[in-house]
Amino acid sequence: MTWDAVRRLGFGVLELKPWELWELTWQEFWEMYEGWQIRRQYEHEHTRYLATMMVNTSLGAPKRPLQAKSLYPLPELDGKPKATTAEEIEAFRQRISKKLGREIIFQKPIKE
Repeated sequence: MTWDAVRRLGFGVLELKPWELWELTWQEFWEMYEGWQIRRQYEHEHTRYLATMMVNTSLGAPKRPLQAKSLYPLPELDGKPKATTAEEIEAFRQRISKKLGREIIFQKPIKE
């Protein structure tokens, strides 16, 4: 890891002041960074849980409530998500169009 990367992590991600960063040992620096990763993961889990609760309550009383993992996967916990095929996207578009009673058109992403 370069010094630039250490400074970016220390000043940016960990929000350390210069003298705080330079007083840390490597062990302390990595422990702080690992702690930040754990907090970030917890925040993502919490957001996913709250979003799932909101979706489930807005659906009324579904027979099978939506599970947080199926709302959106977290790569750290659920593994790398599989790529969505064009057929799956089209099937999803058709289901949404039917539920809303009008045609939904997805805009294709702009390629740079």
